[in-house]
Amino acid sequence: MLYVGMKARFKTQCSECGGTIKVGQEITKSGEKWVHKKCAEDTGKGEVLP
Repeated sequence: MLYVGMKARFKTQCSECGGTIKVGQEITKSGEKWVHKKCAEDTGKGEVLP
């Protein structure tokens, strides 16, 4: 699966792993929250490209 992703513009917290999302890291949405792209791939959650 390919997940919709972008680079983080702000420091925040990943709602999946609880780790810090740093500026410039690849992120994607899981529901209404932002997560590391890797976390979305590992859990199967996140916005998927059609």
